[in-house]
Amino acid sequence: SSDLPETYRAMFTDLPPAGDHDAGAGIFQRLTADITRCRADGRFDRDDPALTQVWAGEIWTMRHGLVTLALTGLLPQEQVQFLLSDMTYRLAVGYGDAPAAARRSVEAGMGDRAGHQPAAPPAEGARS
Repeated sequence: SSDLPETYRAMFTDLPPAGDHDAGAGIFQRLTADITRCRADGRFDRDDPALTQVWAGEIWTMRHGLVTLALTGLLPQEQVQFLLSDMTYRLAVGYGDAPAAARRSVEAGMGDRAGHQPAAPPAEGARS
């Protein structure tokens, strides 16, 4: 719909009026809970519990940035889908997930929307 960018901005980028409920806080809490579950399951590194909030912030920022780029037309939908899939995969591996497990999760989460495989991790010792 033509009002989607304005609706998104009103819901997720503008501050809510004083006294209004911040719907974004609940979504961020869900993301934090998902990361906590991944850590408890041994998928993500468990050494520093404070990283849960940091990682949630990184994922939150990545997703909001991509949505904003898509809604403003600065990137075509196909490129946004590729970046979403690839960046999610790379973040999960960076958080300690096994590459094969991260790939399966991204594929399951993205379904047919991505239309590609996330990039393979660089060879051991290679710089990206």
